[in-house]
Amino acid sequence: DYSIGARKDGNLKINLIFSPDYGFCSERNYIYDNFMNEIKNFLKGKDIKYNMQWEVPSKHNHYRNHCNITPEINNEGLTKLYDTRKALKYAITNSDMVITAGDGSNDFKMLNPLEYIEERDWNKYKENTNHPEFYQGDMRKKLEDLKDVYEGKNESLKRELETNGLLKKIEEIPIYSIIIKKDNSKLNFLKEVFKKTGKVIEVEKGELDKGIEKLIKHHSELQEKFKNAMSEKFKNLILGPTKKKKSYVSEIIIGSAVVLSTALSFLHYKINKEAKYESSTNQQTTKI
Repeated sequence: DYSIGARKDGNLKINLIFSPDYGFCSERNYIYDNFMNEIKNFLKGKDIKYNMQWEVPSKHNHYRNHCNITPEINNEGLTKLYDTRKALKYAITNSDMVITAGDGSNDFKMLNPLEYIEERDWNKYKENTNHPEFYQGDMRKKLEDLKDVYEGKNESLKRELETNGLLKKIEEIPIYSIIIKKDNSKLNFLKEVFKKTGKVIEVEKGELDKGIEKLIKHHSELQEKFKNAMSEKFKNLILGPTKKKKSYVSEIIIGSAVVLSTALSFLHYKINKEAKYESSTNQQTTKI
């Protein structure tokens, strides 16, 4: 039939699904191409900046052509990175931290610590480099090379990244990622790359709360200012008994790919079980 499937994927993304023979039948191509041109002309007429990406037919999409239409932000399609990058800037200003979590391949960018290093910093690190191939490669190549560095397989690049400060930047940037364990997940590669840094961890499904506690503890051990800003009750929960009393502010950004209420409710439950929660903890949920 001459039909098109349409899915509203959140408020800012439309997914169009075409018949299997689109691209192979000239008559059908003519009809569907005209339809797509009408959409493009409509968006253009409304002065809407958009990003249109096509997915190649495969077993993952039932061998049908897929088209995703999203707003265009900074010359690229809107992704979960937009909100988490924005949250990171706020966290840095307030000596805070950001935690992202996900379990799907579409969470890869959001969970990748390298995506939060700004272009101006990349330009600074590659000045006078002896390894231009590292900086010129795509993100997959950068991650593969970085994995070799952490595993001691590329000492020359490791020395350079230690000298120019990139490895320190990765360690100090206050963003962490939790991967919800799934078989044959593409996210496992991120876990393998950053497993020695503590930036990316994996938890079993239903144990997101444990991952959050682990990362908060890890960050507090690295950042004394962050640790001292924690309330007495929250510090007892994360680190054990302590005598210092200060308010604590923390922001946790969790990707839409996981259920957030379980983990966050768990933390509140444990705190309220000991005493009334009096801290000024901020929590933000991002969904795209």
